[in-house]
Amino acid sequence: MFSIAPYRVSVIHNGGQTVPLWNPAGNQGLPIWFHNTLQNLLGNVIEVSPLSRSRVHSVRRNADSSVICGIFQTGENGFTSELVDTGTGAVNHNRLTSEAEFIPFFFMLAAPQGGDFGILALQKFKNMGIRDTLATPLITKFDAEHPGRRLRINRLVPAALAHQLLNEASIKSIRLVSYPNADDSTTTLGKGYHEKTHSIEMVFRPHRQGSFPVGNLVSVLSGNRPASQLFEVNGFDYEKIKVELEINGKRRVLDLGRPDVITPNVDVTDDLKIDQISGHPTTDSLIEIFGKFAQDTLTQDGNGAVLDLNMTNLVEATPMPLAEGVEAHAV
Repeated sequence: MFSIAPYRVSVIHNGGQTVPLWNPAGNQGLPIWFHNTLQNLLGNVIEVSPLSRSRVHSVRRNADSSVICGIFQTGENGFTSELVDTGTGAVNHNRLTSEAEFIPFFFMLAAPQGGDFGILALQKFKNMGIRDTLATPLITKFDAEHPGRRLRINRLVPAALAHQLLNEASIKSIRLVSYPNADDSTTTLGKGYHEKTHSIEMVFRPHRQGSFPVGNLVSVLSGNRPASQLFEVNGFDYEKIKVELEINGKRRVLDLGRPDVITPNVDVTDDLKIDQISGHPTTDSLIEIFGKFAQDTLTQDGNGAVLDLNMTNLVEATPMPLAEGVEAHAV
């Protein structure tokens, strides 16, 4: 029911070079911008789309601002439904098309000073998440405010999870995909293909009883090796690698440019403490479990800095007004 969707956060120049997340003085950096931006949005109900609204409920940070976390609410309107009391079977309320159910989601950014990247851990509730409503607007805002630099929030597959996924999978084929221009495709395939070739694929398959080694794929999925270094084929320049996997009897295609297609979410339902009144995880348990996940992931990638999970600074939005006869519930 509750899981972590992990992302790798970095800043790059337009030329492609990675920019340190903190300046040499250590008192300014992406985490502080992240915190201040969310604090400035605190309590504002934002129209993400005509049928989607969101709101920053609370923001916390530790003493050196290397860990930022909080609660982000989001919901959709535009449809009706009957809200039924499961104890009595009676309809308590007919939901209107103008009403949006604001569900709380936890987020945590961990970016120790001295590092070139951070870990953004976003809570998922069942199949719902906040990547599009939280991360995407932040990318747009950062890029607009910092000409010449770009914020990247890319799906991350931690090394341990990559091993687990690939150890349970059978690799059926590997495709190298090239997108040549018209002149290149004419040279490669001969005359008659001018302006007709959209892509060229080179396919590798193991012998009937054989298999491909997974070690290099794990390195790519965990962000330690670029996909372009997996294969070298003389005379064939490729832009994409597609791996066909069979997992538990189902065929899936993994695009190494988009590792999120294998849905590397980490189920933490059993690790969290659930509030008996709200039915949502307690904030303390979210900080503990998400913090441990971020710490382990940073350590796997070579950043051994110990995260301070003592969140000393908390700002909360003013509660939204209640309609007559409605009781308040804790988030």
